[in-house]
Amino acid sequence: VHEHQIQFMKEFEEQEGIAFLLIYFKKHDIYYYLTYNMLAGFWKRALEGGRKSFRFDELDISYKIDIHNGLCVHYLEQLQRDLSDREYKH
Repeated sequence: VHEHQIQFMKEFEEQEGIAFLLIYFKKHDIYYYLTYNMLAGFWKRALEGGRKSFRFDELDISYKIDIHNGLCVHYLEQLQRDLSDREYKH
């Protein structure tokens, strides 16, 4: 991810958009919904001199995307979870 992409996502979120990444972990054979807030935290850590990558075990496994009927990446359940988590924090 490049800095201009992080900036775009930040500005999109500030306009009440929902920014996220869909990631496929080949080693684990899973798809994952990475929220902007999680990504921003990892980005901040890197800027402060910390680790530049994140480990799989740092992720909230509840954002794993389940494959239904082996046909598609069904991320809407995780998008709804993201929205619910945001409402809970406000």
